[in-house]
Formats: sequence, C-alpha cells, structure tokens
Amino acid sequence: MKRQDFPHLEDLMANFPSAETLLTKPAVDWLILNKLDGGKEIVLEVQPVTPRPNTLEKMKEAAEAFPPVPRDASEEDKQKHLQRREQLNKLSIFLPDDKTNTEYFLDYRSIDRIYYHEDKLLHWVKEYGKEGRFREAFDLLFKLKRRVPDWPGTEDQHDNLIHIEAFYNLEKGNAETAFAWLIELYERNPKYPDLSLDFDKVIDALVNESIQQEEYRRAPAII
Repeated sequence: MKRQDFPHLEDLMANFPSAETLLTKPAVDWLILNKLDGGKEIVLEVQPVTPRPNTLEKMKEAAEAFPPVPRDASEEDKQKHLQRREQLNKLSIFLPDDKTNTEYFLDYRSIDRIYYHEDKLLHWVKEYGKEGRFREAFDLLFKLKRRVPDWPGTEDQHDNLIHIEAFYNLEKGNAETAFAWLIELYERNPKYPDLSLDFDKVIDALVNESIQQEEYRRAPAII
C-alpha cells in the first residue's frame, strides 16, 4: 500500500458523520503515522488495537523492561532473545472489512499517535454540542458510557456538553434553562473551571429578564 493510498487525517475529520453511522458502523481506530504526505498527516485505519488505551506507551514500557541477553548466552539463544525483543516492538493489527482476518504487524515506533474509536465518538459528541444537536450528542455519549464506562475523558466531555448546552440556552434567551443546566453541572462537578463566574452571568441574565418583565418578586428569589 503506497503512502498516497492512505487517507489524510484532515479529510477524515472534515467528514461530519451522523450519530446513526457512528453507532452502527464497526469500530475503527486511526493510526496516525510518523511520515507525512505532502505535509499532511496520514492515517492507517484498523480494527481496534490492544492493549488500549495508551497503547504506544505500554508497548514502549514493555520493550524497555525486557531484560538484556545474558553474557554467557549461546549464539542461538542470543538470536532467540533478539527476536523476542523485536517482537515487542510489533503492534498486531487487522484491517477493517478484511474477510480473511489476516494479522499484520507494524512497528509501533512508526506511529505518531492513535486516535481510538472511543476518542472519535467523544470528538463528535463535542461537535454535535457546538451545532446545538444535543439530543444526538447525549445519545451518543450515554451509549459510549454504557459500552466503555471508564474510558478516559468521558466524564470530562459529559461536563463540557452540559456547559455547552447551558450557554447555548443562555444565548437563545432561555436563562432559566441555562441555570438548571449549571445546577446539574455543579452537582456533577463542583470544581468545574470558572463555574462561579458562569453562575454570575446566568443570574445576571435572570435578574435582568425578571426586571424587564416586571416580575420584581422573582428577582430576589433568584439572587
């Protein structure tokens, strides 16, 4: 497979998939290779790799922890030792849609980083939120949490999605709904960055709204 046959990362990221596509298509990891194609990052799409997450870090640790060859080892033992050591550098991969289920091996050092399937889902959760497509975003998020409840970054993205929806409602003039979302965010994570400032903004909007609507009894209750 020639380098020009690999898709570019920027092209893959530009493709805005539907939530249904993300949830029904088989999981695929993206191995982002060290070498560039015309200055662009190239991707090898594979079935989910193991171990995961932190695949490259774990492989490096295993390789570095492999004991050196004994000084008195025979030439045959040295060769076997070298082969075992070299095998630790090889990542087992399977290509998507490969009906032969052929196993290939790729030196992990040729990989810059791995964009795991779960990380891609979290990325699109965030993008759906930015688009105001919160039903799809939360549906995708909750299904990911059911499948892999302890995936790194999932709870952080859950917090961020709530924050995005709060200020989406604030911009739409729905200050009460924004306030309710911030309450939920506080109950989940009271240490969320700048949460007190966010409350100040929403409360100011609620007070101004109540004054404009001449609901003066409502303003003190909000404060």
